[in-house]
Amino acid sequence: MAGAAVFTTQPALDELIALRDWLRQRPDPTIENLAYKGAAASFYLFEGTYRVPNLQHVNAHVVEMTLDQGENV
Repeated sequence: MAGAAVFTTQPALDELIALRDWLRQRPDPTIENLAYKGAAASFYLFEGTYRVPNLQHVNAHVVEMTLDQGENV
């Protein structure tokens, strides 16, 4: 899973391609503490955490993200 957005008025395609290439070189994130929380008519609900790089800061560091209720996993 990966998501990216570039907010600029300049051409952004080159930056997104560079980001894609960088992400492909990294190992897949490991989902931790994954737990089944139930089901509804159209989805199954799981909760867990995973660590990903936070690229919105000058010194990119790893942050922990939480998969929360209603997320499509």
